[in-house]
Amino acid sequence: IAGGLRICPDSLPDDGVLDACFVQALPWHRIPPTLLGVLRGTHGGMPWVRMLRAQSFTLAVPRGTHLYFQLDGELRDGGSANELRISNVPGALRVVSALAKEG
Repeated sequence: IAGGLRICPDSLPDDGVLDACFVQALPWHRIPPTLLGVLRGTHGGMPWVRMLRAQSFTLAVPRGTHLYFQLDGELRDGGSANELRISNVPGALRVVSALAKEG
């Protein structure tokens, strides 16, 4: 993620698994240490953070609730949908890593 944020520090671009980070609603005093944890990649051990790995995810909100989500750092509006399905399609996206070794 831009700015060096380590939202899912153990994720790999070619392992065929989706990594997700969920953070429960936080009181203001927990936000700074959580952001610091994201910068360091250590937030996964915080009790209000949940890291998940799966082939697919379904995010759902109660009917009548607006669904908002971020996609590649951009806020998206799900409109009238109350469910978002995300799945992995192995090999469908070519990923070039800045950390890849040359030669």
